Amino acid sequence: MENELSTQRNWYDTKLISLAFFIIIDSYLNSKSEYEALQPSPSDLSDNDKYDHDSSIDTITQLQIILFGCSILVQVSTFAVFFLILCHTYPFRIGLISVLTSRFKFPILTHQLYISLGIIIGGMRLRMIFVSANTNVWTNGLYSTASFVHKIVAPCFYASQFRAALALGEEKYYTKDTWIATQAR
Repeated sequence: MENELSTQRNWYDTKLISLAFFIIIDSYLNSKSEYEALQPSPSDLSDNDKYDHDSSIDTITQLQIILFGCSILVQVSTFAVFFLILCHTYPFRIGLISVLTSRFKFPILTHQLYISLGIIIGGMRLRMIFVSANTNVWTNGLYSTASFVHKIVAPCFYASQFRAALALGEEKYYTKDTWIATQAR
């Protein structure tokens, strides 16, 4: 029994570190994709300091597609790690999924909101670059508003995911006796 708890704790620690890693990567991508990636690089400037518009747009478009794809992949990975943490709990193993989802409703809802907003602003950004070749996405009021809301939701998402993952590290979620004892109160 003690060895089983130790093994579960080691796997929990690994998943918690993975979750922290994905959150850090997501916050980096969240800031990088809207600011630095839309600026021309020094290699895009010619000898006369004239901006080669077509090749720069191609470079920016490719970079935006890569950053958008990576961002969505990291967000899905974050949810997968959170789900894996939930899967190894005692209530999940005996089928009390509704109890877990009711206790961790806020992290689940913030994740849905955060990934939805990320897809919306990423799609808007790519559309503006593809259709109008406009790399100054901040001139669009709807985009600016959606991005602002996304940036406000981001810390709530990060905190709720990490807080829920820490709460799921408590022993009461992994052993039958402690689960029943906490439910009897």
